[in-house]
Amino acid sequence: MDLAPLCRSLQGNVNDSCHNVNIETECKVLIVNTGHSPTPPAGGTASHRNGVGDEVCIKELGCFTLSKDFYHPQFRPCNVLPEPRSLINTRFVLFTRNNVHQGKFLNADNETSIRESGFNPNHTTRFIVHGYQENPLHDAWVLIMMKEFLNQNDTNVMIVDWSKGSQPPYIQAVANARVVGAEIARMVNALKKFGNLTTSMLHIVGHGLGAHVAGYAGQSILPMVNRITGLDPAYKYFCNMPENVRLDSGDANFVDVIHTELKAYDSGHGGCHKLGHVDFFPNDQTVASHPYYEVIGDHQKAASLFISTIRNRTCKMIGYWCRSYKAFLRGECGDCGSDGSQCAIMGFRADQYEPFKSSNFSSMYLVTGSYPNFCVYEYRLRMVLESTDPGLEKHTKSGNLLLLLRGQRKPLFVPLRFYSMHSGKEYTFLVTSAVNIGEIQNVTVRWQEQGVYDERFHSGEAVWYFQNSNVNIERINVTRLNFEPSEEMRNPTEVTYCKREADSEPGWMSYFPDCS
Repeated sequence: MDLAPLCRSLQGNVNDSCHNVNIETECKVLIVNTGHSPTPPAGGTASHRNGVGDEVCIKELGCFTLSKDFYHPQFRPCNVLPEPRSLINTRFVLFTRNNVHQGKFLNADNETSIRESGFNPNHTTRFIVHGYQENPLHDAWVLIMMKEFLNQNDTNVMIVDWSKGSQPPYIQAVANARVVGAEIARMVNALKKFGNLTTSMLHIVGHGLGAHVAGYAGQSILPMVNRITGLDPAYKYFCNMPENVRLDSGDANFVDVIHTELKAYDSGHGGCHKLGHVDFFPNDQTVASHPYYEVIGDHQKAASLFISTIRNRTCKMIGYWCRSYKAFLRGECGDCGSDGSQCAIMGFRADQYEPFKSSNFSSMYLVTGSYPNFCVYEYRLRMVLESTDPGLEKHTKSGNLLLLLRGQRKPLFVPLRFYSMHSGKEYTFLVTSAVNIGEIQNVTVRWQEQGVYDERFHSGEAVWYFQNSNVNIERINVTRLNFEPSEEMRNPTEVTYCKREADSEPGWMSYFPDCS
């Protein structure tokens, strides 16, 4: 079968639009799997229903047009029309605290199904939308998120099941996403009519392709949806596309996004990366692997992180604006700014950033740990070297810096490698702990130029016997980056630790917060 109807460019040249071998293969797979081009509406044929300007109209949902916005020679050279509504078969299942284990199916055309469902308009309503090749009533992350929402507070949790429309080929699932978005908008209108839902209490959470489904729904709902959360939004066929084609900050009053699987589609935070009012980039878009992912799914990292922020109320995962993740690890960032706009809590409580949604500082970096809580305690350290050795001003010095942060609860040992240090200069870096070490009582430091360390030091014993060094640190400033932002406290507190030679152990230098 000729691929031209499937992959027609604006000029009508199949070679221009399907220049990518993988995309051309996907178009062929679509034909092989179905035996024909995507199913056209009654009275139409596939040969004239898959080019720019063609459309399919679905009763009660409207028309879906392949406009020029849905075409790009590099990022979206192939387009197909959605499948029939009956094949996509979008279903809505409501869970509340009264029916946690047995959801109730709602039908937008059936007033009784809504009025007798237990839906409470006085409670927040949260829609959960799955992604490509997922089944929401069997995939662990969907059910876990639903239960965590209900554990947090009495909520209407609506699981959106479009599993039949999210199956391969991917290009067809991408097209079907528009229909599912319209189905959600229609259900919201039914809940407004029969259940007195107010959109100011509506939150839609979408994972992968489901993040863009949430965006399509938001485009069609009035008054505007209060919040949309995108968890690893799909990039293929959405990257660098116009705002009406993908999830965008204009789709809800507040849009927050967590990225853990960024692809190398572009080099900056463009249409691929920056999608919401605030975007979080944990661990430079990766999460350490853990056996937990055998259950939750390795491709569902952002969902796992978001779920952990619902249940964990003690450790806040806070992202900070920075020019890059490497700069963040070097400790160059860790300030929320004078108005608090340069940091934000990631996950469930990200909507606290809403007052700053117009800020230019909305790309946030942070470090996360492993299952089950993922949250780590981050400390930004700044240290200033004394200008006491003229020799150090003329050349660089390399070696290991050994630090012991003695917390109220337990000590934290930090070995650092420096390849160049200059007398009189300031150095910053970030250190993390999987547990809360408590308020830091003092910091003990040693500089070594060679040798290995004795792991017994992890118990707090000073058992080092290395050559003395002439690298002297004047003071150390420590900032705990995990804190609770508020009107009274917009920035984390930085504590200065000053040298106290009288209390230092042989070969070590101790620093205490009393600098008087």
